Amino acid sequence: MRYLGKQFGMCPKSVALEAKADEILLNVLDFVSEGRLAFHPVKSTMSYKDQMEEAKVTIAEFVKTRMPRYLNILANYLKA
Repeated sequence: MRYLGKQFGMCPKSVALEAKADEILLNVLDFVSEGRLAFHPVKSTMSYKDQMEEAKVTIAEFVKTRMPRYLNILANYLKA
C-alpha cells in the first residue's frame, strides 16, 4: 500500500506519519481478516453456504465482542 501511496502522491511525508498510516492499515486488515474468518469457522477454503450453521455462532460472537473493539479503534483514528 505504501508503494501505491507514493505512486499517487498520497503517502505521508514523514517517517512518523508513514508509521501511523501503516498502523491504521494493519488494523483495518486485521478487522477484515478476522471478520472473514467468522464466516468460515470450519475451513477457510469451504464455501460459506457449506458452513452457515457453524458460522452463525462465530458471526454472533464476532459482532458482539470483536467488531465493537475494531470500530472503536477506527473511530479513534477519525477523531484524531
